[in-house]
Amino acid sequence: MEKLVYSLIKSQTNLSDSTIKSIFKESKIKKIDPVELLYRKGLIDEHKMIKFYCSILDIPFFENEDINISEELLKFASMEFWKGNHLLPIYIEKGILYVLSDKWDNFERLDYLANFINMPVELILTTSSRLRECLEKIDKNKQVSVEELWELSLNDYNEEDIIEQFSIDNSFNDKSSPVIRFINYLLIKAIDSDASDIHIEPSEKSLRVRMRVDGILMDIFSPPKQLHKPIMNRIKIMAKLQLAEYRKPQEGRIPIKYKDDRIDIRVSIIPTSDGERAVLRILNQSAHLLRLEQLGMDDEQLETFRSLLNRNYGMILVTGPTGSGKTTTLYASIQEINSPDKNIITIEDPVEYKIKGINQLSVNRATGFTFAEGLRAILRQDPDVILIGEIRDSETANIAIQASMTGHLVLSTMHTTNAFSAINRLLDLKVDNYKISDALICVLAQRLVRLTCNFCRQPYTPHQHILKSFHHLPNFKEAKFFSKGMGCPYCLNTGYKGRTGIFELFVIEDWVKDFIKNPSPSIDIEKIARKKGITTLEEDGWRKVAMGLTTPDELYRIIKTK
Repeated sequence: MEKLVYSLIKSQTNLSDSTIKSIFKESKIKKIDPVELLYRKGLIDEHKMIKFYCSILDIPFFENEDINISEELLKFASMEFWKGNHLLPIYIEKGILYVLSDKWDNFERLDYLANFINMPVELILTTSSRLRECLEKIDKNKQVSVEELWELSLNDYNEEDIIEQFSIDNSFNDKSSPVIRFINYLLIKAIDSDASDIHIEPSEKSLRVRMRVDGILMDIFSPPKQLHKPIMNRIKIMAKLQLAEYRKPQEGRIPIKYKDDRIDIRVSIIPTSDGERAVLRILNQSAHLLRLEQLGMDDEQLETFRSLLNRNYGMILVTGPTGSGKTTTLYASIQEINSPDKNIITIEDPVEYKIKGINQLSVNRATGFTFAEGLRAILRQDPDVILIGEIRDSETANIAIQASMTGHLVLSTMHTTNAFSAINRLLDLKVDNYKISDALICVLAQRLVRLTCNFCRQPYTPHQHILKSFHHLPNFKEAKFFSKGMGCPYCLNTGYKGRTGIFELFVIEDWVKDFIKNPSPSIDIEKIARKKGITTLEEDGWRKVAMGLTTPDELYRIIKTK
């Protein structure tokens, strides 16, 4: 094979023997295919690269021919599957499905597709630009009216059932309005898919509707741009917002009941240069909140964290970026310690879920009721435990620290990259060293990783550069084999279903207190913590990989690209 590749490169390029030999040598070192390396270095264009692969693998090349894409063939899988895997079915001949791709090494997905549809599949290669043209042509053809979208939706839901489930206003029963029907269907599709958000985004000539599932945004509809205003007006009516206001941001909520569940939809609308953009946050008030043991902590982390929650006073911080599950952890924590003999009060922005036996306050900026103002009021209510949704400013930080030093257990969140950064963040917020040292109990940093779908799980070999990025971990060799989801209807063709947490628990021991009181630039607190055996986010994530819960690719996405 190497001789064939060498001769092809030599006969079809103007490269010298020494240049070709150096390419082959570098490709072995970097473990990259030599033809791809030529392309990366700009020595050949994409067209030439694809033709090389066609010659090497004896695969047909598709370039200029017109293509009539069959709707029947597209129904073999979802558009998310075809787009996500760089595949497009173009025709069937003698019982074989021929698919177009710009990826010469797409064999794993082809095998999965063949098993899924129970039919042999053969590959035809083309350039990325040509494949993109074909996919864009499909998207353009799929821009249908709301009436057509509603008819399509009836394949999944019965109209009468939808109308019966909602109870917002009488217009929901207006069967003559396709916009109302479409919004109903959109909400139900998102709820049934366990989506956290719906995004309605206008551009100059089109309208994009996406939903976020397991932290990832995915396209679901592309209605024509002329439907933008009716859709936005319907959302405004439902959220009791001003129809005539389109120059300022607006916020509202839509309470609905679906399948006996109470769903609270928080609506945020902002003006953009192409029209109003809406994000609908879906909160299931009837959902069972997770317990501590369901978050994903290992036994040692869980036992330690539980013991710290039983302290009578001090501060516990949960850190991580937006969408990393911090609020879920706080709710699980106060459920753990909730008892009739404790007065637990929270102040949040906003209150996401109501918990029985807990007094919950919501920030209201319009009336000047901030975290700091609310915290002062809470301290006059004789609390035992205080939950603060987030510490954002110096005033809130200092009041919270003071409260934790005077007989209250304070739980809150901060936006820091890891557990160790929380100390510097508190110092940045002008909290005195000695107060941090006396008050802080622990910092729990966390992220959420997607779980491999059990219905389409198959063995696979991760890319070498992914594995190499985790070689330094002490528990790297714990992972003996790897598997990932190939994509199926259950996981919306993503290969993942559900999420779990990865954690870094930093307990403030005596040596940490000494460091906080007398910080030194020459001391790396993270290195010392590692030597003392703290499990970092990466290590805990790799532990989940070794258990087969997630993939190296997913851990890399969460840890290395943030």
